[in-house]
Amino acid sequence: MSDQPTVSNVFRRAQEIRLSSANASFDDIRSQIVNEFSGQPFPSPAFLTIPELDNIAPEEDWTAGLPIVLRGIQTEDWNEIAHGI
Repeated sequence: MSDQPTVSNVFRRAQEIRLSSANASFDDIRSQIVNEFSGQPFPSPAFLTIPELDNIAPEEDWTAGLPIVLRGIQTEDWNEIAHGI
């Protein structure tokens, strides 16, 4: 099993943080994501999707941050990835 996270893994982790800390700001969530994932391999741009949202949200809503996530992957910057998530 690969220890490389996927964009979906990062997104699900952000959702978990939000559920456990309802009063957390988006900056708090972004900071926690960066702290948890820094030092890990970057997600593959080949899997730049969040499949579980395909049927429950309008595509323009859940895809809005993906270009930022892709830029973060390309520049190897967890801050950008977390910002896009």
